[in-house]
Amino acid sequence: MIRFFMGIVLHITIMKGVMIGMNMMKFPLSHPFRFRQWRTIYILGFCKVVIFIGIEVTSTMFMLQLTNSVEIIYAYIRFIWISSFDPMIYKSLGGDPFQKIL
Repeated sequence: MIRFFMGIVLHITIMKGVMIGMNMMKFPLSHPFRFRQWRTIYILGFCKVVIFIGIEVTSTMFMLQLTNSVEIIYAYIRFIWISSFDPMIYKSLGGDPFQKIL
């Protein structure tokens, strides 16, 4: 039961990242005149979607192999941390000029 619950919560959490990637792909297609190279932005969004789907597939396969409830919860925490790694790096840049580019 805990495996099912953690899998659903992990899916809902990771799908937020997939939706952000889909929006990154959709915006340059709708507004190509705002970008010098709109294909680059599209590819970055596609990479984000592929990475988050890969995290979800990997985490689901890993969680299906675990038998102990505590191990399942620890695996859930690890995969949530991996999926939230991108915003943590962005926030750690502080007032860096590179953050304005991103």
